[in-house]
Amino acid sequence: MIKNTEIIYLLLDEILRQLKACRAKVAVTTPQFLSSIQAAQNSGQCPDLKSIVVIGKAQVGCHTFSEMVKVDPSHVRFPSKSEINTLEDISLLPYSSGTTGLPKGNFK
Repeated sequence: MIKNTEIIYLLLDEILRQLKACRAKVAVTTPQFLSSIQAAQNSGQCPDLKSIVVIGKAQVGCHTFSEMVKVDPSHVRFPSKSEINTLEDISLLPYSSGTTGLPKGNFK
């Protein structure tokens, strides 16, 4: 039987693989995964990762969305309805569709 900790480990392993493969510069995470993502950043596993945004309470060495908005709200701009073409504009592009095989975003 697979335990929750094993599922979390597999999930985290996949997240780190994707961060590295897509050369992410910023990671958005929850407190549960923060220490592992920071460890990957500090060890050089994710060499392009420059900043971590954590959802929820502020954490040492990280930013929160609410902090960023308070510091300079001019950096947060939501498009108006007239700027969005719902037939052509991409709103979400999953890295993987969840099917078997390598993630679809793996462009190696």
